[in-house]
Amino acid sequence: MRFFRFFVIAWGSLLGMIFVKPILAFCKWESKREEERELKKNKEII
Repeated sequence: MRFFRFFVIAWGSLLGMIFVKPILAFCKWESKREEERELKKNKEII
């Protein structure tokens, strides 16, 4: 029973790593695009 719990935790953390990394990368990419958009707006104003 203890082994099963360990297996579930290990599998869950593995899946979490697989799914969390792309989500974090996407969030970074989104914020980067947002910053670039802000810079373009500022340049147009100037």
